[in-house]
Amino acid sequence: MWRIRNELDFLIVKNTMLGVRDAIVGQILALVVFSYLFSYYVPQLYLFIWLILHLLAYGFRLGLSSLFQQIEVKEENFHTATSLLRLYLLTLCFSSILWGGAVLFFDYIPKEFHFFYYMVLFGSTFASVTTLGAVQSMLLAFILPTDIILIVYTYLNKHEPTYSIAVLLLVMALIYSLRTSKIYHSIYYSLIKTKLDTQKALQEIKQEKENLQQYIKAIEEIGLGIIVTDESGRIIRINTQAKSWFGDIEGLSYNEFLSRYVTQEETYGQLKLITTKKNKVFEINIKKLNSNQETFILLKDVTEEIKSQRIVEKMAERYKERAEIDALTHVLNRESFMQRLERMFYETDRTFKKVALLFIDLDNFKSINDTYGHRTGDLVLQVVAKRIQNTLRQSDLLGRYAGDEFIVALKNIENEEIAHHIATKLLYALSQPITIDDYDNGRKEIYVTVSIGISIYPDDAKDLNELVNKADRAMYRIKSKKKNGYEFYDSRSS
Repeated sequence: MWRIRNELDFLIVKNTMLGVRDAIVGQILALVVFSYLFSYYVPQLYLFIWLILHLLAYGFRLGLSSLFQQIEVKEENFHTATSLLRLYLLTLCFSSILWGGAVLFFDYIPKEFHFFYYMVLFGSTFASVTTLGAVQSMLLAFILPTDIILIVYTYLNKHEPTYSIAVLLLVMALIYSLRTSKIYHSIYYSLIKTKLDTQKALQEIKQEKENLQQYIKAIEEIGLGIIVTDESGRIIRINTQAKSWFGDIEGLSYNEFLSRYVTQEETYGQLKLITTKKNKVFEINIKKLNSNQETFILLKDVTEEIKSQRIVEKMAERYKERAEIDALTHVLNRESFMQRLERMFYETDRTFKKVALLFIDLDNFKSINDTYGHRTGDLVLQVVAKRIQNTLRQSDLLGRYAGDEFIVALKNIENEEIAHHIATKLLYALSQPITIDDYDNGRKEIYVTVSIGISIYPDDAKDLNELVNKADRAMYRIKSKKKNGYEFYDSRSS
């Protein structure tokens, strides 16, 4: 590694330098021992210069390591960290050259010290893996110059075979160290990556916890209830507002809470609502927290809002009904009947069946108003409408066309026989006496008759207004003849 490329590189180098600071103390002790042993044989000036250069190199390395530890691990500091790393590598290389340069003292010291020196460097090569192995460039900078100097020195001076054996051991230690450093690097990489991932996860959890606390605080301030369940659905916490509504429900499962306190669950528009046994309505919002498998259930008391909304909707329904229903007879008014009849035509076209239109007019209704009064006349119209409705099928339509005129649509008939049958039943039902209780004149029975004109869609007409006109014409024909009967539209007699 010659350059800091990412956060992982930065931390590996940083930790390696921190570990080397402790190892430097051991190296200085070894340096003092060597200086003491060599002081009896090596000229004092040479030894002094060699010792001072070593101490300067170690001091410089300690200073670079301290500077590196002070740099914050950020992307903008990678360039500065790379520069310090390269200076550190140069200092390591310089220390290594000084250690290798000790071979210049071999001409002054006894032969047995030569092998001692080789063995110390052999052990140092192995030991350096534990401190520098995570960063192979550091390991190479520290052991390669020394080993190369010893190998070259031994080759040039052609010492006896025992020196060659020492050099061979040194080369083996070098190869071993380089291979082992890869293992150390992977271990460092794995440990530091795990640490970073753990710190990041902890930071996210901490941040989520802070956000959650702020969220809960905000919820508390606006009067929402909070119920928290664990991964098994058991209630583990509630806030003060929820406790004031339901009491102490901790320890219950959420399903137990619903069965004990809730009478109804419903979706109202886009809202999910629950109604309690105390007739309070709550808007409910469920939020799952993936980090710890807890579920937050937020409750908002919307009892008054829902009551107001439902009142408005009921009023709107009533206004809509009033707009479609005749106020006196409670059947469809003329406009609503015509709109529904038009839709019935579209449905009939798809089934290839027919619609029979019956135009019903009460005979001599004016005489009932003149004789008994308009109040009685209105009661008669109500009874007539009810009897017509009871005679029809559920799929048929009934409307009040105007005054004493009613209009009926028989849906999905295959032939005129059904219209004949319904018309006959209508004549019979409407011919029965109508009993009226009058406060002034007592109970009385009134008899009415009707004239019914019938036209068939699409045989007689495919246009809505034309079909009504033809049924009206058929009704006037029967009224002009005998009344109290029915007649189908016939183009030949119109």
